[in-house]
Amino acid sequence: MSVLAVVTERDQNRSFLAWALTIAEAKQERLVVLCWSYEPSVKFPLLAENDEFLEGGLAENEALVNETQEVLDELVDHSENGLTHESVEIRRAIEPDLTTATLAEIRAGNHDLVIVRSDEKTQPDGDDAEFGSHPLLRRSP
Repeated sequence: MSVLAVVTERDQNRSFLAWALTIAEAKQERLVVLCWSYEPSVKFPLLAENDEFLEGGLAENEALVNETQEVLDELVDHSENGLTHESVEIRRAIEPDLTTATLAEIRAGNHDLVIVRSDEKTQPDGDDAEFGSHPLLRRSP
């Protein structure tokens, strides 16, 4: 089993990941971090029909993954609870819908807890959803 934390923006990494690591440690489980980037032209995760996407979408996601890795390395190195780098894994998703990407990861992984920011939007230009009407909450197994 593991804890899944969904990261969508670089500026939210430090406090969000520190909190996610604390929860994973308390549950004595691995932490899997899903780094999601928006890309409207993708029909399937990580599949594209032209090289323009690969230059833009992957570059943005690569920057998110790199910063996430740096923050996680620092947090693990300063952990007083014996956390190791092997107990943390980063995965990536590049596609138009955060809910779809998160649900695919939930189904593919063995996660018993999912952590997302309460102000996450399912579309980059969508309205904030109320807690009970959030698509991820409605569709999550």
